[in-house]
Amino acid sequence: MEETYDKALRSWTPHVLHVVAAGEFGGAESQILSLVKGLTQEGEYKVTVVTYYDARFSQKLREAGVACRTLRSGNPFQDKLKLQALVKSLQPDLIHTHGVRASLAGRLVGKAKHIPVVTTIHSDLYYDYASPGKRKIMMELEQRTRSLSQHFITVSEALKTILIERGYPSDRVSVVHNGIDLEDALVKLEEGQRRKAGLRGMLGLSARTQILICVARLHPVKGHEFLMRAFAAVKQEYNRPLHLVLIGEGSERSALMAKAMELGLYGEGETTPSKAKPTSPKKPVPGRYVHFLGERHDIYSYLLESNIFVLTSKMEALGIALLEGMLAGLPVIATKVGGLKEIVLEGDEPTGILVDYGDEVGLTAAIQMLYDDHTRRRIMGEHGQRRTIKAFEQKQMLKETKAVYAALLQN
Repeated sequence: MEETYDKALRSWTPHVLHVVAAGEFGGAESQILSLVKGLTQEGEYKVTVVTYYDARFSQKLREAGVACRTLRSGNPFQDKLKLQALVKSLQPDLIHTHGVRASLAGRLVGKAKHIPVVTTIHSDLYYDYASPGKRKIMMELEQRTRSLSQHFITVSEALKTILIERGYPSDRVSVVHNGIDLEDALVKLEEGQRRKAGLRGMLGLSARTQILICVARLHPVKGHEFLMRAFAAVKQEYNRPLHLVLIGEGSERSALMAKAMELGLYGEGETTPSKAKPTSPKKPVPGRYVHFLGERHDIYSYLLESNIFVLTSKMEALGIALLEGMLAGLPVIATKVGGLKEIVLEGDEPTGILVDYGDEVGLTAAIQMLYDDHTRRRIMGEHGQRRTIKAFEQKQMLKETKAVYAALLQN
């Protein structure tokens, strides 16, 4: 019987419909793009992605040759009706949802059409919403509809533990770590080596100045204020040529700039880095050590000109930006939370340093330690690069996701 099914499966290309509410392009969207690109290229599955907005994410899908439909709905009721009409037209064999809003519609339609649903949980929902009211509503919607998903994928063991504590059935939760498209990343690394961003010239920094870089959206969960307080302590205590570069955009930009100004790290009248000419070095301005560069797409060119990667999140399901920093050969400092503990090693082959969230003394000491020790930075960077290639490559993510699909399609 099983052999007959396997033969039938080989002659049939299952159609998987991914439902993604987001229009922005962040860490979760980059992973979804990587997954659907891989599935499309391998040809074992037919893939269509449904988005709710015609924005950067949908544009990237189309550029990658992935079939994409946009719902353009205004509320959850319209989400369900429009998705139901699309499902009737496309006749998918499996629905894969990402995010609460997408899962709400996807689960209801899946139940109505008798289509199995798998949901990927990319982050801890509790930390996704700064507003307590919105957080409560979203967590309640997730709790009330989760039984309609036949299976769940989480991106880390830490997140799986959290979900099980909240009542998710352990036998229906699989861990599939995020992965980097190594072939694509190595091309971007090579491009970054050839065409560097001119970061030091852009910021007016000398060759001896070290750069501490953080790549994360400007959101409370990312802990930028904690990072800046520790960085300020390093500057005040040691006064070394060290600058902090923040790459990312978000709702906290103005508040973080104000905090940097309060800490003496940023000041009025500074030239906005994104408007400066990379080939025209400026004379450094005393007391201005934090640089808000906004969103950057050629991220490896900035990583390759930096010395230390830091990520100080309150919670992080896994942290793809951290993997990119390690792939670029940077030693890393990260908070001991969520999936970051599964990436950063501190033993015989250390890739970085882990600190408790909120431990300013510990974070200050970690920054200072790596600043002072070039050999340690180099060794950690080499170990981190090897670990990323070995343990967090996209092929493993594809293999494990396909195993989940196969199990659901057999039932």
